[in-house]
Amino acid sequence: MRGLVALGLLLGAAQAAPPAGLRAGGGFSGLFPSATAGLRAPLAEAVDLEVRYDTVAGLAHDVGLTGRWHHAAYDVGLAVAHGFFGVEDLGGIQLQHAPLGEGLTTALVGGWTTHTARGHAVRLEAGLTARWWHVDDVDVGTQDRVFDPTLHHAHVEVGVDFVGGLFLRGRAVLPIQAELRVLGYLPVVVVGRAWTL
Repeated sequence: MRGLVALGLLLGAAQAAPPAGLRAGGGFSGLFPSATAGLRAPLAEAVDLEVRYDTVAGLAHDVGLTGRWHHAAYDVGLAVAHGFFGVEDLGGIQLQHAPLGEGLTTALVGGWTTHTARGHAVRLEAGLTARWWHVDDVDVGTQDRVFDPTLHHAHVEVGVDFVGGLFLRGRAVLPIQAELRVLGYLPVVVVGRAWTL
């Protein structure tokens, strides 16, 4: 019983979900320019939902939906996304082998947030992404959807939300099933602005 009480004190009470907001940013995924946008809305006291769009060089696209549950300084989320490419390769890299989540993916993410004395929010996040199906080139001009569940990639992210709305994110995407290796991981850096609605 004392263990449960101690665990409850450690975890704290349920945290209110962040207010509704909009965010937009740009940066780099590896050597290529990238952009991101998202719209978040609270669903319940400790639950929020975010719709997001990410692109790399305007050629690789990812549209997703993430639900998060917040508890004290911690949160856990489940994301569902669909990635697709406008071209077969980017700078000589075959995109179907890239750790960008092409096809239908789900991700389990967890995070921890703390605040500095000046009120800036510092967040650490980690996640695992599974890919369920992808598009495979069968012949020239012919594609086939292939059901191929795999643990596709993991990520670790550090982010800072500054007072005033600016944010900075640094992420390392670690390929698991994906064949592409850039420094052993794909570095992603994003700078942007968030607005509360």
